[in-house]
Amino acid sequence: MQTAGACSADNRVIIFTDGACRRQAHEHLRRAGCGGWWAQGGERNFGFPLPGRFQSNQRAELMATLRAIESDRRQIEVRTDSKYVVDGFKKCVRGVFPDSHIDLWRRLLSAVGPAERVKVTKVLGHAAWRDVWSG
Repeated sequence: MQTAGACSADNRVIIFTDGACRRQAHEHLRRAGCGGWWAQGGERNFGFPLPGRFQSNQRAELMATLRAIESDRRQIEVRTDSKYVVDGFKKCVRGVFPDSHIDLWRRLLSAVGPAERVKVTKVLGHAAWRDVWSG
């Protein structure tokens, strides 16, 4: 059964994204993955290994956000626990690229289109049940 995704107070489609990397301390052993979630059973939901040789948590977080933005052309709000992505997005829409992963930031800026189409919001990562219950 397909369910519709949630909408924010300003009628944006809400998409949750995340990235993760195993063995972050060992560059040659790192393996990262990316995920995006619209809704339970959502046809746009995704999870995939981070492509390419350079594997890191930040790159996986950014790739997940990029894939979400490229996958949905509506007014969206991407919710992420990555301060790196939130701060980098703010810089990009001002025309300033962060110092790392420039290839992905350029691709993201191209995918955003009009800056008001996409909003990126920081959410709490690794929440406990008490955090969920408190809203």
